[in-house]
Amino acid sequence: MTDKVIVTNMSALKSKYKPAGIKAIDPAVKKLIAADKERGLKTIVVALDDAKSMKGLGAKPVADASSFKENKTAIDGVYAALAPDYLMILGAIDVVPHQDLKNPLFTTDPDGDTEKFAFGDVPRPCQQVTPKRRSAGALQSTWRRRARRASDRPFSSKLMKARSLCADAAAIHSSTRSSIS
Repeated sequence: MTDKVIVTNMSALKSKYKPAGIKAIDPAVKKLIAADKERGLKTIVVALDDAKSMKGLGAKPVADASSFKENKTAIDGVYAALAPDYLMILGAIDVVPHQDLKNPLFTTDPDGDTEKFAFGDVPRPCQQVTPKRRSAGALQSTWRRRARRASDRPFSSKLMKARSLCADAAAIHSSTRSSIS
């Protein structure tokens, strides 16, 4: 049984960080896996773009690294095959693109929430059945597509709750949010 799965797009990660960056990332990921093992968690890394690994899981690999739809489908396939308690996305949106959510509180009223989308760290596996425990998080580099971060925007508490529309991805695993130096 796999408790935690770290997903990434290795081609995009290697393209972004080059060999020197990968030399820093690999030991950090191995250290995280070792720390998880000490806590009793079995953690594995799955490259969403690795055809052989993804075929072994019965999931479709990512062919277009920039496609949020392909990445979402691949992550759903990994989750379906392994059903981990924790899912961590390794890389920012230029490594594993995220899916923007429709903002259910959107309004054209200038005094309301005028943003059509809630930008988040989706993709996450979203299914009807809620497991007893599961967390999803993202370990992101400092690069951001959006100049304005969510913390810089005056969101209402209702919108902050609405941003987590997947009932089965209710908690963010805070320990996976640290950055790699």
